Amino acid sequence: IYDKEKHKINNWLMSEKLDGIRAYWDGKEFHSKNGNKIYAPNWFTKDFPNFQLDGELWTKRDDFENIQNIVLDSKPSPKWEEITYNIFEVPNANGDFEERLKKLEQWLENNPNKNIKIIPQIKCKNQEHLEIYLKELLDKKAEGIILKNPNKDYFQGRSDDILKVKKFFDDEGLVIGHNYK
Repeated sequence: IYDKEKHKINNWLMSEKLDGIRAYWDGKEFHSKNGNKIYAPNWFTKDFPNFQLDGELWTKRDDFENIQNIVLDSKPSPKWEEITYNIFEVPNANGDFEERLKKLEQWLENNPNKNIKIIPQIKCKNQEHLEIYLKELLDKKAEGIILKNPNKDYFQGRSDDILKVKKFFDDEGLVIGHNYK
């Protein structure tokens, strides 16, 4: 999580944090962040690239329950028409973050696909710019911002080079039992 005292974010890239289902395209099929297969309809992925993508399956802001119902169903429904695959990374492509995204941009120029979108990235000028952008997104019911050091290689997991910026904290945990008294 972003700490303005710790992180020097000038010239980092910022984008909206989409509240959807994280999905990894391996060049043939989707997998969740835990490695489980996501059963997208064939028509949805028919013209996808044969290289890896990392992104979010998403419909619109404030729609997580609907997205979850569509994406996590093992029998794909026609409601997949509502979904787009929003890319925030191109794993195993050469170069820095912007060069990796260019690989997909160039591919999409030659292979247009309405189901694939690249999440817009904005160069962060300073703390004030970050706060203005965050307020703008929150006013539109967005979840928050992702801040990314554009000079780092692709990696999975948490890092001080990819940060969530939110105005609230959500709890993440593992239920290990119930105590019925």
